[in-house]
Amino acid sequence: MTEDNQPTVLETLQVEKLRLDIKDLKDKRRKHLSGVLPWTTASFALAALILQIITSRQTAKENFEKEFWSRQLAQYEVAVDLASKLSTEDEGSARDDDFRAFTELYYGKLVIYEDVAVQKAMVKFREKYLDYRHNPGMQLEVQQLARELATECRKSAANTWGQQYVPVEPQ
Repeated sequence: MTEDNQPTVLETLQVEKLRLDIKDLKDKRRKHLSGVLPWTTASFALAALILQIITSRQTAKENFEKEFWSRQLAQYEVAVDLASKLSTEDEGSARDDDFRAFTELYYGKLVIYEDVAVQKAMVKFREKYLDYRHNPGMQLEVQQLARELATECRKSAANTWGQQYVPVEPQ
C-alpha cells in the first residue's frame, strides 16, 4: 500500500486474480454439479423402477399363491363332502351321481391341487368304496377313510397356509 493507503498496482492485480480464481472455482463447481446431478437423478429413478418391479413381482406371486390356495381348499372341501356322502348314502341314483362327481374330481381338478398325502387318501377311499359297493358291511371302513381323507386335506391346507396342524381327534 502506498502512503496514502491506496493499493499498489501489484496488490490490485493480486486481488483481481483472487477474485477471478474464486469465480473460476465457483464455475467449475457448478459445471461439476450440472454433470453429476442428471446421473444422480437417473440413478435414483432406476433404483425406484427396480424396487417397483421387485415389489410388483412379489405382489403378483402372493396374489397367485392366495388364489391357488383358496382353490385348493375349495377342491378339498368338495372331495371331503363327496366322500362323506358316499360313505353314508343308501344305494341309488343320488349315490351314483355323487360317485360320478367324486370320480371326475379324482381324475380332474383335484390333481392340480392335491399333495401326495391327499392323493394317497383319495386312492384308498376310492378303492375301499368300490369294494363297499359290493359289500355293504364295509360301511364303517369307508366312513373311517372319509375321515382320514378329511384329516389329510386339513393337514395339507394347514401346511400350505403355513399353519400348524391341530388334530381334531386325539391320535
